[in-house]
Amino acid sequence: MAHPPNYPKGAAPTDTPLGTVTLPAEGVQQIDVKGMLAGIGLGSYNGLLNLRTSFYGSPSDIMEESGSVDQSKSYVFEVPPIMEGPSRGKILSFWNSSGDTDTMITLWNYSSRDQDFILNLYHQAGQYKLPIHLSVNASVTIDIASLIKSGKPDADGNTISTDIVQGSAKLSGPRGDMDIIDVALHAAVFNVRTGTCTTSCNYCNYVTSNYLTPGNLTEVAGEVTHESAYLIFADGCCCDITLDMNWDTSSGDPLIATVDENGNVTGVGAGSTAITGESADEFVKNALHCNGTPGHPICPMGYVSFSANITVTAQVPTLAFLLSVQASGPAICPSGQAGWSRLVTMQLKDQIGNPISKSYLMADQISVSTSQNDLGISGTVTGSHTSGSNGQWPDSYFVCSSLCPGSTGHTNALQTWTYNGAQMAHVNSITYKCTGNSVDGR
Repeated sequence: MAHPPNYPKGAAPTDTPLGTVTLPAEGVQQIDVKGMLAGIGLGSYNGLLNLRTSFYGSPSDIMEESGSVDQSKSYVFEVPPIMEGPSRGKILSFWNSSGDTDTMITLWNYSSRDQDFILNLYHQAGQYKLPIHLSVNASVTIDIASLIKSGKPDADGNTISTDIVQGSAKLSGPRGDMDIIDVALHAAVFNVRTGTCTTSCNYCNYVTSNYLTPGNLTEVAGEVTHESAYLIFADGCCCDITLDMNWDTSSGDPLIATVDENGNVTGVGAGSTAITGESADEFVKNALHCNGTPGHPICPMGYVSFSANITVTAQVPTLAFLLSVQASGPAICPSGQAGWSRLVTMQLKDQIGNPISKSYLMADQISVSTSQNDLGISGTVTGSHTSGSNGQWPDSYFVCSSLCPGSTGHTNALQTWTYNGAQMAHVNSITYKCTGNSVDGR
């Protein structure tokens, strides 16, 4: 194992190797850090340092504990080792600044890049955002009680009132949980009067659930719907990762629906299929207590698969269905003629009889039967109407004949429909009588 300490030297932090330690199998050894510092000329160093231990092997191969002692060799408080690893954010469970109690939060940027952070302090009256910049290997310690007493407002103008004495916190990048951060975080709650100190656990802000919207969609053939992807984190935050998705463009049945690389789902033909996607970036996928468990990093990251796959039904406009009758009675006809009229509401339906809630330009054509025309109808009146967003539109069916009202016969006709100029498969059957009419028996 190698032990390089990191400590302030002049304007920038410095890394200095302490040397190596060899442990036999199942061996236990106390490391004399002060002696190792003396070996590199830092025996009289008086200040703060960060100690990094590195080794080749599995994380479960080594168990490491550390603590702080005073000049009399008395144990003061635990300094728990923290496993290095990227995360999307870290949640600090508790801070306290009541009376003689205070909380110190220490951050160390152990990475090879400068980093910016936002420390968001939550309390019962609101929140406070503290921006932090750490250069490579730099560290900082934040005194919560001093921060509150300073009364300095954050970028949103918020301060923490001095009567606020406890809360929680979250450390993340400037973009929140969308930023990957590489930082060691440690918090200690201590009381100078009683001489007591305890650590405050920090946790990965992990993904608790994910969903697509719309999760299940119904489409008309040729219609395009854009899918959006969201992650819910342990702190309740919701992140839109639509622009950071890898859609499986080969998923599903291409004869029914397709999805492109931008999450646009296009209905192709009748039926149902499933479309899938996965986050393009890695996120923390499960929670581990404080500093992790043996053999596992504190913030295990991975790609998020969206198991709530999209079910796509491609609806094909097929049928103009007589939904309801608004008025029915004798028609207003030219002199010498009589007949019947009905004002109705039509509903657009798909190939399996489900309503289609979409607006279209609906147009019809009616052809009178040459074999069953007891009323002697020689011409028809047709037209067009735009359906509402619910797929419904008003229409009228009427007949005027010189043989009415005395005739008991009837005339048959066929009615074809188009939607936005496209032909629909179903043809309506119309029966005209002097005292009524029907469409497909209705």
